[in-house]
Amino acid sequence: MSARNCLSAVMLVAIILLGASCEGSYKSPLQGSIKATDVGAVLELPAGVHEKPIKIRRAITIKGESGGGTILEVTSDTPAIEIASRDKIVIDSLTIKWQLATSDGAKKGPTGAIVANDATVILRNCRIIALGSIKRSPRALHCDGFSNVAVENCRFEGFEFTIAYTGGAEGIITDSVILNPGHCGATVFSGSKMEVARTIVTGSGYHALRNTGGTILAHDNLIINNKNRGFYLGNKSGHGRINNNVILGNGSGVSGFAASDQTIENNIMLGNDYCGLDTRDSCRLTVRNNIFQDNPRGIALHEQTARNNVDFGRNTFWQNDTNAENIDLPEGSIVAAPGFVDPDNGHFTVQGEQLKANSQGLTDPGVFGDLWDKWKAL
Repeated sequence: MSARNCLSAVMLVAIILLGASCEGSYKSPLQGSIKATDVGAVLELPAGVHEKPIKIRRAITIKGESGGGTILEVTSDTPAIEIASRDKIVIDSLTIKWQLATSDGAKKGPTGAIVANDATVILRNCRIIALGSIKRSPRALHCDGFSNVAVENCRFEGFEFTIAYTGGAEGIITDSVILNPGHCGATVFSGSKMEVARTIVTGSGYHALRNTGGTILAHDNLIINNKNRGFYLGNKSGHGRINNNVILGNGSGVSGFAASDQTIENNIMLGNDYCGLDTRDSCRLTVRNNIFQDNPRGIALHEQTARNNVDFGRNTFWQNDTNAENIDLPEGSIVAAPGFVDPDNGHFTVQGEQLKANSQGLTDPGVFGDLWDKWKAL
């Protein structure tokens, strides 16, 4: 072979290798598979580990092997999964592990393991795990713009602000576990709406669920052992309804700020460290048919205006150190033992006849047996 031909061959090999290197840097086999999947089709992934971020721009289903053996493990300043499509995208049975690559990543704006912007998404049977510290893993799921994101039977572990709905996004979280968030389990911001049902939020360094200017519908949840608050209603005034929840062992069960407008009814607030429910008198809360038991304070009112805007209806109080602080016990209040069937095993049906006659406590205690067993197994 001539020297010239030899040089050409070497250059050709170099170009091929460089092309392969560039493709490895900017494209992954998984991204190629996504691109090749027809709209509306299912991309089934076998067990294995994928280490490159992916983007999804059209309606497909990505389904891993059951049991979580299909793993997307990403260290990057971009999301592990970035989604932007108003057509429905389903992500099913993946384990997603993510952390930031550099400190600059956090300065570029909200990011997380999964980011949905103007997207319609179902996240189902997934496990989303912080790969690093809470500072390196600030958020598991960030839903922005005109997104609608449903979370079904998922488990989140170790992120700082685990789930956020913001910028007009809406969604529902059902049958899931949010475990050991650094600051908050799930937050809904101004202009957004979040429903949370049959979900366990536990181990937060601060709050379990937070409403800052949005709308929250929270029912049938076990909110347990969070350091600061079970429900944080502030700093901006939010709206919604909190009902049929067991709120146990938190710093405070519910705390209201600003002019939050919420109905809080038929919950059990049991054994919280500071208070069952504390609120500023500027809040427009309706509080009725709840049971406050074994708290240092059942309810507490903090004066910020010249007038109390909180509507305390009939509630039940039992074995609190103080039933009501900075307010007289509201007219019609019941002071009697609920007589829960078996609270140590998650059975919170009341046996007191006065309570049953006045619809006090949970409207559907039956959902908590399974939630309790799931929490004990964590």
